[in-house]
Amino acid sequence: MRNKFVLVIWLQICLAGLAMAQGTVSGVLNDDSGKPFRDGARIMIIKAAEKPEGFTPFVSHTITNKDGQYQIGGVPAGKYELCIWISGGEWVNTCRWGKAAATTLVANGGRVVVNLSLTRGKVFTIDLEDADGYLERHENKSIGGFLDVGVMNDQKDLVEADLASVDKMTRKYRVVVPVGVRFRVKATSPLFDIVSTNEAVQPLRVMADQDQVIQAQDSSKGVTLKVNGVKTVGGK
Repeated sequence: MRNKFVLVIWLQICLAGLAMAQGTVSGVLNDDSGKPFRDGARIMIIKAAEKPEGFTPFVSHTITNKDGQYQIGGVPAGKYELCIWISGGEWVNTCRWGKAAATTLVANGGRVVVNLSLTRGKVFTIDLEDADGYLERHENKSIGGFLDVGVMNDQKDLVEADLASVDKMTRKYRVVVPVGVRFRVKATSPLFDIVSTNEAVQPLRVMADQDQVIQAQDSSKGVTLKVNGVKTVGGK
C-alpha cells in the first residue's frame, strides 16, 4: 500500500514538473493599420526543425478572440514559427504559403509575447467553365473525379484556391497571393480534361509553366479555364 502511495506522489511530481517545463505563447493579431483584428483567425505554431536527428515535432493552434488576442499553452522548449491561417478578404494566408509570420524561442516554463500582423495581398481568380456539365455528372462520383485548383508557390507547393461561387456553367475560385511573389497557375484532375479557353494560342500546359507576379500597383488578375471533357474513354 505504501509503495502505491509513493508511486502516486512521484507521478504527480513528474506531471507537475512537466507542466512547469511547458511554455506559453500569446499576443495580439493586428491588421495592416495596426488595429486588433476582430474577425477571428487561426494562429498556428510549428516547431522549427533545427536538427533532423532526434527531432520531436510539435504543432498547435488557436483562434483569436474579438480583441485579436490569442494564447497557446503547453509549448515545449524550442524554436518555433508562427503562421496565420485566414480565408476571405484580401489577407495572405501565411500558413498556406509556407511563410512564417514570426519566429520565437520558448524556454522551459517561459511565457513569450509575440504580436502578429496581417499582410494584405492581391486576389487572383480562376474561373472554370463547364458548359457541358461534366463536373455535375462525374465529380466525386467517378474514379478520379476531383480537382486541384489553385496556384503553386515558390516552394512548388499547391496553395488551394477557395471556391467563391458556383452556377451550372461556371465555378469561380479565388486565392490571395502575396504582392511581388512568383506563383504559377495550377488546375489538374485525374479524370477531367482542363484546358485554357484559348488553348490554341495559350495552352494551359504553357500557362502553368509561366511565372505570374502581381505587384502593389496592379489590380487583381485572373484566368479563365474550361472543362473540355473526361480523360476516360466513353466517359462522356
